[in-house]
Amino acid sequence: MNEIQRYVGNLNDFLVSTDDLHDGTQHIFRFPNDLGASVVSHSDSYGGTNFWELAVVSFRNPRFSNLQGDRDWDIAYDTPITSDVLGWLTPRQVASTLRRINRLD
Repeated sequence: MNEIQRYVGNLNDFLVSTDDLHDGTQHIFRFPNDLGASVVSHSDSYGGTNFWELAVVSFRNPRFSNLQGDRDWDIAYDTPITSDVLGWLTPRQVASTLRRINRLD
């Protein structure tokens, strides 16, 4: 279990994949509202390897599809959370933002 998984607690139920990305890690979360997040930390992300970058994502296929872990999502630039990606986040800030995304309609 890494630092993000420790902070997000019960939101780990919505973690659909964790993969190596460049020289770091990417977590994909998917919530029942078909929104989620790509949470990354690597040398080219906003925050480098010491912080986390979060993009709100929208899934193209319904939740019941078999593509939950596949790249069937796009970055959502039109949410109340942000119109871009969020960088330089601590694990606590990532967890707080994930909870906000989960509550969106």
